[in-house]
Amino acid sequence: MKVLVSWLGATDRRAPEDHEENGLGPIANALETLAFDQIVLLNNYNWNQKELAISEKYLEWLRSRIETEVECHQIKLTSPTNHEEIYLAVTDILNGIREQYGAELE
Repeated sequence: MKVLVSWLGATDRRAPEDHEENGLGPIANALETLAFDQIVLLNNYNWNQKELAISEKYLEWLRSRIETEVECHQIKLTSPTNHEEIYLAVTDILNGIREQYGAELE
């Protein structure tokens, strides 16, 4: 079982609007060349409805490009550089994946 875990970044979120000019973004680029059984994204662009809508549009665009299941976790951070909150969020997600798949993980 190969699982891609990644934060949803600004370049990714712009891809549905300008991928022909500026590329697909890191996540979609990775999925063009690498195979995964599941994609788990973490999104902290959720502080208002506009930002959340941009993230949702990206998820729709990404899902239309691939057949792999995409799961997105909304992560509340007080700051995008609050390393303690980031560590706790990522650890929680990774522990859940480890519990779910155990030895099947590659």
